[in-house]
Amino acid sequence: MMESYDIASRYDDVENWINMVVNSGHDLLFDVETFDHELKEACKKFGFPFESLHSFLSHLHLKHIKKKTFVVRNQIKSFVLPEYDRGTSIQKLAQILNFPPSLLSRIIIENISTLSKKKITEALRDPKKKLNSISIILEEHFISEEKYIKQKDMGNGSTTTRLAKEVYEAVNSDPMYGPRFDLQKHRIGIKYEHILEETLRSMKIPFETEDELRKRGTSRTPDILLLSPVAIKVPKSHLMSASNHPITSTTGTLKDEEQEYVWKMICWIDSKALFGDVFTHQNSVLPQAEAYVHRFGPGLVLYWFGHAPIHRLGNGHGDVIVTEWKVPSELLLPTGDVARVGGWTSESIA
Repeated sequence: MMESYDIASRYDDVENWINMVVNSGHDLLFDVETFDHELKEACKKFGFPFESLHSFLSHLHLKHIKKKTFVVRNQIKSFVLPEYDRGTSIQKLAQILNFPPSLLSRIIIENISTLSKKKITEALRDPKKKLNSISIILEEHFISEEKYIKQKDMGNGSTTTRLAKEVYEAVNSDPMYGPRFDLQKHRIGIKYEHILEETLRSMKIPFETEDELRKRGTSRTPDILLLSPVAIKVPKSHLMSASNHPITSTTGTLKDEEQEYVWKMICWIDSKALFGDVFTHQNSVLPQAEAYVHRFGPGLVLYWFGHAPIHRLGNGHGDVIVTEWKVPSELLLPTGDVARVGGWTSESIA
C-alpha cells in the first residue's frame, strides 16, 4: 500500500510542469520508454510518487484531449487523411496534431475502412490480425497502401498491410491510451476497492458493496454503503470549504490531548484509485459525491494516490470528507466503541 507523502507544497509546480508537457506535445506523450524515464525524473525533482504524477498527468491530458478531439475530427478530410494517403505515418501525424496515437488510429480506421465500431475496437487490440487485409480499406484510400505493396513486392518480407503495421506501432508507442491501459486502469480500480473492503471487514464494519446495491436495483451508488453510520477523525484544519470558510462540526471532539481533530459522521465511502487534482475533483468526483449525499447522507472520498491541497477541494458544505493514501485507521461506532484493524476498543469523547 502507498506511503503518505506531503505533496501539497509542490502541487502548483507539478501542475505547471504537466501543462507544459501537454500543451507542447512533449516527446514523452508519444513513446513508452521516454514517458517512463521523464516521469521518473520529474518524480525525483518534485518529490511526487510515480502513481500520483501519472494520474495527475492523465487527468490534465484528458482535459486537453476532450478539446482537441473536435479539432482533429474537423481536420480529418482536409489534412489527416490526405497526409496519411501520401505516406505520413500515424505516429508522425499524432505528434503533429498533439493527439494520442491510439486515439488517432481509431479515427483513421473509422474513416478509411469498412469496419464497424465493435470491429475497430477489436482491431486496436490485435491490429496485425484484424487489419491484415486490404479488402477492409475503402477504395478511395487504396492509394495509402500502394507504396507499401510495392515495397512488399520488392521483398521487404511483410505479410500484412501498412494500416495494420502502423496501428500496431501507434498503439504500442502510446503511453497512456489504448486497450491495455483501459484494462490496467480497470484492474487498479478493482484492486483498491478490494483493499477497502478487506480493511472494513477486518475492522468488523458491516457494509454493502456497489455490486450488491446494484443487484437490489439501486442506481448511482458509492463503492461502499455502510449499514450503520460511523465517524472518522478529521483534522480541524480540513474542515474548510473550497472558498476557505470554516465549517462547524456537528459531532463531538476528541479528548483533550487530541483536540486537533473532530469526529465526522459518514454513511458511505467511495474509492478513487487516482490522484485528486483540483479540476478532476471539482468537475467529476465532487458532483458524483454530492449526488450520494442527497441519497445516503454524508460520506468519504478516498484518494489512494493523494490529492491537491485540501483547502482547494470542495466538500459539499461539509458533507463530503476527503482523505488520501489509506482507509482511516479508526472508525467510531454508534455504540461509542472505536473500530481498528484487529478489534474494537472503548473511546471516551467529549
